[in-house]
Amino acid sequence: MVRRMAAGEPAGGELSERAGLDAAGLALAARSVFDACRRRHAPLAVFDAAPMDEWLGMTVAQAVPDADDRQAAIREVNALFGSSIPAPAEACLCGDFCAAAYRQWLRGERRMSFLTSGSTGLPKACPHAETALMQEAAALAPFFAPCRRVLLTVPCHHLYGCVFGIFMPRACSLPVGTRPFLPHALMDAMRPGDALIAIPQLLERFVSLLNSGKAGGETGRAITLVSATAPLRPATGERLAALGFRLIEIYGSSETGVVGWRERMREPYRLLPYWQRGADAGDAQMLVRTMPDGSKRAYPLQDVIVWGDDGGLVPAGRRDRAVQVAGVNVHPAHVEETLAAHEGVAQCRVRLMRPEEGDRLKAFIVPKGDWDAGSLRSSLAAYLRERLRDAERPRSLTFGRTLPRNALGKDADWDVGGGAGSGAS
Repeated sequence: MVRRMAAGEPAGGELSERAGLDAAGLALAARSVFDACRRRHAPLAVFDAAPMDEWLGMTVAQAVPDADDRQAAIREVNALFGSSIPAPAEACLCGDFCAAAYRQWLRGERRMSFLTSGSTGLPKACPHAETALMQEAAALAPFFAPCRRVLLTVPCHHLYGCVFGIFMPRACSLPVGTRPFLPHALMDAMRPGDALIAIPQLLERFVSLLNSGKAGGETGRAITLVSATAPLRPATGERLAALGFRLIEIYGSSETGVVGWRERMREPYRLLPYWQRGADAGDAQMLVRTMPDGSKRAYPLQDVIVWGDDGGLVPAGRRDRAVQVAGVNVHPAHVEETLAAHEGVAQCRVRLMRPEEGDRLKAFIVPKGDWDAGSLRSSLAAYLRERLRDAERPRSLTFGRTLPRNALGKDADWDVGGGAGSGAS
């Protein structure tokens, strides 16, 4: 069992025997893949409440309707666990498939490979050894000492969901319940002692729902909210704190794993114990991780980092100019290139919506030739659906004769559903 420590104390406690990946954990990750391919929410379940053999049997008992999706799920599970299990002959994906993948994983290097969001269309596999994931679990365990249960709303075939939905709960011997991405359902499900694993988009909706009711300062008493994948708006975090929630914001990436944490908005993130800043002046944008075997490994940071005198870090924007949409890294430049390749688009610009407009991308488009806004809008809907993932597709298309410019001739912002002095529609 893990030794319970006060939050903030350097972690080094002993892990429970179940802290590593077991058959039930693999089954949960595999089901996350299959549910994603079926484009549906994971069903309500508390997987620790069932014996492992039962869980392997019920994990993926439903057929994937689309044969291509079924094959995609099998390929992704094999990539995730470094296995090479062929598709089962029967029409459904059953527990036998997961059991075979788990046995092969135990005999191999015991690594898991998580895909980056692939915002340019080329996702990258980032391998992490089981020992490294257990190291993260040991460092995170003290923060969850007051918790009794984990509510998981993120897919656990991605690194964030895997660490906080499989490895950390096992380090703390906490049961896990999967929950759909629905604020109303979460309000009904949450109890004191719960830790909700979420992304900023969900917490934004959660706050809107609470603000519309009669929520008071005791609403979130003894409930921990964990947020990652993108910065949480300070106003949202401060509102959650005012409602009594304990908020832990996590900083990291698919490449690095969990790097740091903070419990107060507007403060720097603190590094977990096995991380340190690059030693040389030229390594200001590098991190060095002490691996479980004592070796050192350097990681280039994906963000521009501002370092404080006390060792805290503040991300100051992506180095590759990516933005976060629904927990996914998206490159507006890539979306612009895709739009510009359409026969009806003369010029275009893509930006992230302002907070008051929404949390998706918006596009301003100058039609080409004889294309009118109505016909171009219809054509682009099918065109973008074939070429871009959901998070990459702009939710607002504004049309005009010229791109928005300011008085100095530089690119300017525009209002969703309105214009920018350029004949927008």
